This record gives sequence, C-alpha cells and structure tokens, in this order.
Amino acid sequence: MTINETAKAQPFSTHATSSEARPHAKKEATLWANFYERINDPVIAAIVIATLESDPKIHRAHAALHMRAKETVHRHEMRAEHYRTVGRFIGTATRYATGIVAKAYRNIVNEVSAAKHIVKNASRQDKSEPASTLDSSFDILVLDARVADSLHSLFVQRPDLIAQHPALYAKVGAVKAENLAKSA
Repeated sequence: MTINETAKAQPFSTHATSSEARPHAKKEATLWANFYERINDPVIAAIVIATLESDPKIHRAHAALHMRAKETVHRHEMRAEHYRTVGRFIGTATRYATGIVAKAYRNIVNEVSAAKHIVKNASRQDKSEPASTLDSSFDILVLDARVADSLHSLFVQRPDLIAQHPALYAKVGAVKAENLAKSA
C-alpha cells in the first residue's frame, strides 16, 4: 500500500487501539514527515490544507505545517499571476510590433505598386500623344517624396526607362532635389 493509499484509507486517524497503535503510529509519523518534506509542492500543500481544515484536532497538532502549506499555495498563486502578467505583456507587445511591421510592409507594397502602375501606364502611352499630357497626370503623384524616391530607384535600376520617359525622369529629379534642399 502506497503513502497516498494509506492517507486515503485512514487519513490521519487520531484514535487507535493499543494493539494497533505502534505500527499505525509509525506509518502516520512517516506520512507526516513526508508531508513536512514535500510541503513546498503546491499540490501537496493544498491536500494538507484540506486535511487539516477538516479536523480541528489535527489542525492544532500541526499548526506550523498548516501555515507553511498556506504560504506555499499563496506563493504559487502569486507566481502564476506574475507569469500571466508577463504573458499578457509579451502578447500585447507582439501584437503591437506585428501591427507596425505589417503597416510598414503594406505601405512599401502600395508605393511599389503605384510606381509600377505609373511606369506601366507610361510605357503603354502612344508615342503620338504629347508628353505634357502624360506629365500632367503624374504631377500629383510625383510630388509625394516617397513616390518620387520609388520612381528614382526604378529609373536607376532600369536606365532604358529614362530614354522612354525623359520628362518624368526630369520631374522626379527636380522633386528629389527640392526635397534634399528642404532637408538640408
């Protein structure tokens, strides 16, 4: 029979006949010693508290054990609450950082998409159409510094586009120069 089975079968019996007192007392003393050694385990502490609170006579005999068990359970609850708080903080910080990264990614994708759209439309333009019509449709977009930077990068990567769209390239260069003058 294990210690737990013994505890369930006769939980801390306080009355025994003289013929069975000696072996039973030794088992009970061993059981109590085991509880004293393992009182820092919150599960054992909860069992000890329930047992001691169910019998006032045993509670008086083992008041110090009861206090240590209460302290163990309280310490366990405080530690668990601390871990929950840290977990909530990490979750909030992760969601916030993910939102910032996602927003930055969406902005970059939108800028690249707008630049590609501009270049695509510009390359489809019929050569007979005057350049001023094309330039006037891009004036508002090119004035945005981020779009101008994206277009400039595109022109640097693909020099053949400069020859196809010299007016747009000049406008992008002028906006970049203006932005550099403002920032200096």
